[in-house]
Formats: sequence, structure tokens, C-alpha cells
Amino acid sequence: MKKVLVVIAILACQLLSTKRGLASLLEPKCVKSRTSPISSDPWMVRVLIMGESKCGGSLITSRFVLTALHCLSNDSMSVRLGESTRNPVGNFEFPVDGKWVPKKRDINLDDIGLLRMKIDVLLSDYIRPICLLYNEETPFKFQFKVTGWGMLENGEMGRILQNATVNRMYCTWIWFAGRDTSRICAGSQTSDSCAGYSGGPLSAEIDYHGEFRPMLYGIVSSGSKSCRGRGVYTYVSYYMNWITDLKNRHSNGTSSEPVFITVKE
Repeated sequence: MKKVLVVIAILACQLLSTKRGLASLLEPKCVKSRTSPISSDPWMVRVLIMGESKCGGSLITSRFVLTALHCLSNDSMSVRLGESTRNPVGNFEFPVDGKWVPKKRDINLDDIGLLRMKIDVLLSDYIRPICLLYNEETPFKFQFKVTGWGMLENGEMGRILQNATVNRMYCTWIWFAGRDTSRICAGSQTSDSCAGYSGGPLSAEIDYHGEFRPMLYGIVSSGSKSCRGRGVYTYVSYYMNWITDLKNRHSNGTSSEPVFITVKE
């Protein structure tokens, strides 16, 4: 009997170990938490349409940027990196040559878009992807950081990167009832995402194998007009199979299939 119990315990440990081993980082070279101010939010991206800044985004690999679906356009798009840090070299702008949205999309529920830069960017302390877990959901968090160049409380657009601390809230709107697995609702009475934050990251630090790393939890979908209260964020983990599949199939060269589905409001 003891021998049987030992065998069961060994098998259980092996199964647990295998399960844990399946979890991995989308980009192993993603950012680690640091105290140095020069590396503050090096994954932050400005999303530009015809050269004009429209939204924020998150660098998730050396070639891909994650943003909101409503930030995408049929017009020429580019992304600007390195603007959020004290980069002595300055920022860099890269043209976008691939745009993807979920095939079965509802702009109110699937507010996520993937952009591919024309070339791989050189990673450094000033430009580095935020971390994403696949094969495992990110650990539950109650408090997050939301970041962007959006509107300030005085009604002016921020010229420097702004951030706010928000807490997880229930999605109570009737149109989310029973369908909120693709959403995170978060906010506070003192701060929230505002106009101009669209597409930017909702992040939190987690302990990944003994190292603290910023993880991307959500994408700013809609914020409050008053810059306080409750905001709605696309839950990135819900779309990880879609993100990973596109990243694996389209990391090199030019896609042989249509890379953009026209967005219709």
C-alpha cells in the first residue's frame, strides 16, 4: 500500500511539473523589473496613422505591437518606440507592414489588434517588450498600472508619459453579462485611463520563476470621460492562442495572405 501511494505521489509531482513547464514567455528577452528610471516602461509604443499620433500600444516581441482594434486604420500606419524613456539616442519610428484583427470580431468585445513592423527592432534598456505568458493564464491581480499619453485632468493632452494606478472592478454593464471573459474592468475614484490612452497597456508585476517582471494584462478599450471611475480593458490572456499563432506564422518576411480585415464601425 505504501509503495502504491509513493508511486501516485511521484506521478502527481511529475504531472504538476509538466503542467508548470508548459507555461512560457512569449518573448524570453522581455523586460525585467528594475529601479533605474532610464528603463521606465520601455515597451510603450505610440501608434501613428499617416504620421499623426492616435493611440498607444505595447511592444510584445522585437517585431510585433499589440494595440486596440479601434486604433487600426486602412491608411498608412507606423509606430514610434523609445519615447517613454530617458533615451540619449532619441526615439525611433518604424513603418507597419502587417495588421491583424480577430476574424470573428465584435468591435465592442474583441477590441484587439496586432501590428507587425517592417523590420525587427534592436532591443536595449530603452526598447524592450513587456512580458506575456502563454499556455497559462496570468496570475490574478487586484491592482494594475495603466499607461499612456492621454488627456490630463485639465483637459490637455499629455506630452510626457502618464500612468495611473487602478483596481479591478466588476463589469456590471448589461451588455457584458455572461460575456466578460474577454474583458477586465478596472478604475478608481481618483484616476483612470482617459481619451488618448486607447490601445495602451494595463500591466502588473508578477513573480516569474523568482524574477519580478511586468506582465501585460489588458489593452485600454474605453475609459471614463472624467478620467476617473471605471475603465474597460481587453483581457490579453483570452487572446493568447490567436496572438501566438500569428506571431509564429508571420514573424519572417511578408505574409502571403491578406493581413488586414477592413474595420467597419
